Amino acid sequence: MTKIGYEEIGCGRTYETMVFNVTGHCNSPECRCGLPLIDGQELDCEGYNSAADATAGHMAMCEKWANR
Repeated sequence: MTKIGYEEIGCGRTYETMVFNVTGHCNSPECRCGLPLIDGQELDCEGYNSAADATAGHMAMCEKWANR
């Protein structure tokens, strides 16, 4: 990021972690990447201002939602 700079992605944050419902996986004939398809309905979100906080917050959110 030092090379290209930073830009706020929301009010006062440069990183965020979001959780969405998965509705399936990509299996289009052109792509077949297998990536999750989401419904766009945000279930959870947290913003951060440092890479360290973003990494820790991301892992915490993964654990939170994995335990549901």
